[in-house]
Amino acid sequence: QLVVPSDGLYLIYSQVLFTGLGCPSTPVLFTHTISCIAVSYNNKVNLLSAIKSPCQKESAEGAEAKPWYEPIYQGGVFQLQKGDRLSAEVNLPHYLDFAESGQ
Repeated sequence: QLVVPSDGLYLIYSQVLFTGLGCPSTPVLFTHTISCIAVSYNNKVNLLSAIKSPCQKESAEGAEAKPWYEPIYQGGVFQLQKGDRLSAEVNLPHYLDFAESGQ
């Protein structure tokens, strides 16, 4: 978690890169959420949320499994208070590409 150092407007930007090989037989949906636990009401609130799928259609049986990359970028400006806590979550972390710096 990141703790907000002082009251003010903050630009929050996040990027994750999912990667895999071939399309799974069942649809895969990736979610990426930025949340805030505000000191004023001690409740978790989603500030940013996105969902994506890496494969628009299933690969043909026996087809060569090709690598795919699916980035999610999101950002916004928010009024935050000192002590607010920010966190980022993804639903399927084993698909994250940790070879890229910053992930």
